[in-house]
Amino acid sequence: MANTVGVDTKNSKGGRRTFKEILKEVDQKSGIVPHEFSSNGYQLFSELSNVMHGSADEGEALSKYRPCRRLVIGIVENIRNKSELARAVAALGWGAEESV
Repeated sequence: MANTVGVDTKNSKGGRRTFKEILKEVDQKSGIVPHEFSSNGYQLFSELSNVMHGSADEGEALSKYRPCRRLVIGIVENIRNKSELARAVAALGWGAEESV
């Protein structure tokens, strides 16, 4: 998605930018993250990071799997929906001022 909206994934020294930095910039340009997540400091992504990088034990990770999975799927669906709406607007030949 970063490449699609023209967000650079590398920093000025050529290293990879943090996921949070990239996500915030992508979201500012395309609004893929539902307001419920972006308004609270991207808590979902912090939650995922904590679980994935070993801050949670196995039981905690398993208990968070289903709700986190649903939220991630919601964001993926949001991206897909925005893309489909943009294609529909283009197919109708509507101008940029009328697009989604």
